[in-house]
Amino acid sequence: MIDPGGLRRRPLATAMLALLASSLQAGCSRGAAAPHESPSGAETGRGASPSLSVTYLANEGFLLESGEEAVLLDAIFGDGLAGYPAVPMPLRDEIERGLGRFGEVDCVLATHAHADHFDPKAVARFLANVPAQFVSTEEAVREIEPLVANRALPPPRWLRPGRHVVELFDCGGLAVSAMSLHHGRLMIKNLAFIVEIGDLKVLHVGDTEITADEVRPWRLSEIGIDVALLPAWHLTEPTWLPLVREIAPGAIVAMHLASPDAPRSWFGSDGSLEDRIEEIRRRSPDAWIPTLPLEERTFSRRGEP
Repeated sequence: MIDPGGLRRRPLATAMLALLASSLQAGCSRGAAAPHESPSGAETGRGASPSLSVTYLANEGFLLESGEEAVLLDAIFGDGLAGYPAVPMPLRDEIERGLGRFGEVDCVLATHAHADHFDPKAVARFLANVPAQFVSTEEAVREIEPLVANRALPPPRWLRPGRHVVELFDCGGLAVSAMSLHHGRLMIKNLAFIVEIGDLKVLHVGDTEITADEVRPWRLSEIGIDVALLPAWHLTEPTWLPLVREIAPGAIVAMHLASPDAPRSWFGSDGSLEDRIEEIRRRSPDAWIPTLPLEERTFSRRGEP
């Protein structure tokens, strides 16, 4: 645990720390997030909670922005893997060079070391241009450490939260929590992150195949997740549909949809990307399903400007 007094927004971090210290027994009130089509960076007015801009980059890669805060999640992964969307050039070059809005990033998070989520050379190139904090699993950090040695930047940090433990830490001045949610059949560490940004809590679960019964000890519904970034199988497959109810997010963003040219077997009984998207819409009518790089949605707490 860290001293919450060092975090950028002390009240939220302190509340989270108190919640975690009591093993998530204390409830936490939540105003569910409401999506809006307002442009990124819109003024929210003095005294109002800032809105959150979520920009889709590819696969599970997103840029979160609110005011002067910015976070990249699973967004720097080079060529990626065949069958899944990758960030196209020249956007990829813009990200890795830290140009424009990407130069304002404080924190870079990677849920695990698979090539459609993380590429060590691409991340090292980004960190050479933007002195952000990088946090991921031990596997990912071990790959990047030789590439960033002797550089004047925050050292990459790896986490291994214990069973049913939520680890709170500082990432570029932001309060972030991490949980170990298993990847599934593939033996690789997978972290889920809860990022506090713009007075909202954003959950990114990576590639977890954890079930509702397995995740229940974390009592995520009591933390109050405003926006949950969830893989498509959580929103379509009967095995994982109860997990969404266990998280009880205010808003859902679908991710990790295969490319249109992926083998049809990848889409299960749905048969195509279009059918998979339609199934998500049927089961979660309010979910945002981005498929094009730089698609953007702004979220704020329901009932606020």
